[in-house]
Amino acid sequence: MDTDLRQQRAEHTKHICVLCARWIAERKGVSATSYNFPDEVVRSRPAVDFEFSAGDAQHVLEHTVLEPFDGYIELKRALAADFSAWASAMEPKLPKGLCCKLQLPARLQGWGGASAREALEAWILEVAPEMGRDLESETSRQRVTRVRAADCGVPFNVELSGELNPRGSDWKFWFRVTARQSCEDKSCFERRIQRALERKLPKLKSWRGTCKTSVLLLEVPDHTLDIGPGRMLPSSDIATNLLPPLCTERRDAPDIIVLVDTQDDGNGYWLWWCLKWDEQWYEDLEPGERLGEWWHERGCRG
Repeated sequence: MDTDLRQQRAEHTKHICVLCARWIAERKGVSATSYNFPDEVVRSRPAVDFEFSAGDAQHVLEHTVLEPFDGYIELKRALAADFSAWASAMEPKLPKGLCCKLQLPARLQGWGGASAREALEAWILEVAPEMGRDLESETSRQRVTRVRAADCGVPFNVELSGELNPRGSDWKFWFRVTARQSCEDKSCFERRIQRALERKLPKLKSWRGTCKTSVLLLEVPDHTLDIGPGRMLPSSDIATNLLPPLCTERRDAPDIIVLVDTQDDGNGYWLWWCLKWDEQWYEDLEPGERLGEWWHERGCRG
């Protein structure tokens, strides 16, 4: 990992830890104070990522990222460098009032040549006006999607979704790198969760002692996981279904488990769930609902 990326990841970790501390304190009706990052300074033993106080109660926190596949974050950053300037140049060419999102597979290795860029741009400019007309004529539809499979023009699969901008006076165009088409079995993601517990929980228990509250903060950088052709599962659902039995088997289960989805959909917020609070697991909601308590934190980009 290069120095710039390492620094970005470190700042991101600090930011997300502080946000989690603020929410825990808010839930308790107190303020979050006394922020400390032991892992930066302690060298005599394995240190936790974060310490803070919520009122008079001291907390220790470990943060870990559950990537949908190995190297996802680095690939996502590389694609952002390749596609960001192009996406900005595309904005003035699209119909006003239409908000478009282009999804790119994370295992894409760059453009594949100038001709691919031109072919993709031509396809977007062809289908975007159609999408806008569809939305205007069928007011019950909130979103429309067009999919283009890999071909000789664009050598990778893409998905373009659009919705009418509620403000009506301008529009947006952005791309997001998705773990779709990663073709990795669900069991691989489950093993990542298990490894995260094995790495993080003994350290939390050691720093918790007898009087501190332990917090495990799990971050998923992509909404969905590709588990086979046409089969997608929310990363958060896999985690929430797997964690209770895994933690029940252990003697070092944390007091609080929080899950945050940091996939940037251009909406300026992340999604958070409280999965465990003391002895209470949040896993009994009706199918189709998001498990656990959730809230939005606006303006928090990774």
